[in-house]
Amino acid sequence: MFGVGCHRSATDSSPVGEKKASESGNYAERVFTIATGNLSRLDEFNPQEMLGKIIDQLNQWMQEQEVTGAWTRDPLLDKLPEKWQERLEQQRLDDLKFRRTTDAEHLKDVAMFRDLAEVARGSDRRPGPRDSVVRLDRAQRAA
Repeated sequence: MFGVGCHRSATDSSPVGEKKASESGNYAERVFTIATGNLSRLDEFNPQEMLGKIIDQLNQWMQEQEVTGAWTRDPLLDKLPEKWQERLEQQRLDDLKFRRTTDAEHLKDVAMFRDLAEVARGSDRRPGPRDSVVRLDRAQRAA
């Protein structure tokens, strides 16, 4: 799958470990595409194992992102009940990482709701005079 060691072509003049901006962007884009693709195929794998890999891939992608501006906590969060504020503190929102404990389950739920919406919508997306009847039929089948 992956080779061990480094191989540099004779024409590559960049120092070892230095990424060109375009290579870094392409890498980040590939990692993100793989992660979202895997999220669309959870039913083909052990979901818990794959969710862990997806979180790792998203964290790799996040490391390649350029953070612009200073992140600050929204003042409205201070108006939440104390128990919710404690949960937010435990999640450490300021370190910009995806978590297996919370984000993996959320991603799984989002993927499930996306799939349910696609089934309910059906393959024919052209609105027509029978559109409301077709939607009612699809909703009844989904129930």
